[in-house]
Amino acid sequence: MTASLKQADSLLKFQGPLQLDNSLIAHLQQRTPTAVKPALESGDSVRITAGGFAELNAIFVAMDGEQRVILLLNMPNHQQQISLPLVSIVKN
Repeated sequence: MTASLKQADSLLKFQGPLQLDNSLIAHLQQRTPTAVKPALESGDSVRITAGGFAELNAIFVAMDGEQRVILLLNMPNHQQQISLPLVSIVKN
């Protein structure tokens, strides 16, 4: 092994769990907001801005992973759930 590979190897070796001082943990917990309000909540009215459903209004149901949303479209005679990219909607 070359010297640089030996150094990298020694950096990557598992040394066991890192012990943190309780005061540091308490300080970090105080700086962290306790409740972050989500940008969209179930029941919010949204407008679709892209794709075949562009300019239609829908109801936000839930997130579908990290990058997609599940929406409820009011169609004539029924409601339809669809999944679209998060970037293709805006909150009304």
